[in-house]
Amino acid sequence: MKNTIRLSGIIVIAAVMVFLIAGCATTGGSGGGGSTGGGRVEYEDISITITDIPGSEFEGYEMYVAWDDVYAMPLIVRGSTTSLTVSILNQSNNRPFRTPGYYDVILWFRKGGDKSTDIDFIKMSHSVKDGANTIPFSSFSAL
Repeated sequence: MKNTIRLSGIIVIAAVMVFLIAGCATTGGSGGGGSTGGGRVEYEDISITITDIPGSEFEGYEMYVAWDDVYAMPLIVRGSTTSLTVSILNQSNNRPFRTPGYYDVILWFRKGGDKSTDIDFIKMSHSVKDGANTIPFSSFSAL
């Protein structure tokens, strides 16, 4: 009987420890974000604003932003465009991307859905934080 009580006590203590450890886990990636008060870190949706776009050079093109397994819906560049803001989404589920970190950000322009018109750029190892991010077009290198 004593062994049964002792074993039950050990199981209960182990279950409480697992519950407490799971409650202290964090969500998202490293850095940024604010605490929700329960020890968890909740990150904001990530958006990227590309500034100083030479709109007259890319007029009529769609601008795409992507890295790893994330993307942004393309936006059309007008002749007067100087900046565009995109929301970053997970490719696997089309939900907002919320993991800050360092990424090789790819920027490209495509006209009329024709891949042969692609003009590609990259920003290597760029620090992307949760929430709003700004990257000047001039900081990208042509591919």
